[in-house]
Amino acid sequence: MPMNRSPDIQGVTEADYTLLVDALSSLLRERSSALQIAAEVAKKRGLAAPNVWDFGLPDILRLRRVWEVASRTSA
Repeated sequence: MPMNRSPDIQGVTEADYTLLVDALSSLLRERSSALQIAAEVAKKRGLAAPNVWDFGLPDILRLRRVWEVASRTSA
């Protein structure tokens, strides 16, 4: 699916969209927390800190935005 296109799925309810957006938001929070912890550990060990791509944060954020837009246009 191109990055600027909304999902074209029939039969997806508003509750489904809400659940997907909430789940992706939770995943984003958890991965962000894991990134912070990993960065702290790396710093203490004198290693290079991980970046957002290592934890898939840009992809999760993009998917959440796609589903948020889809939920607004499905009504």
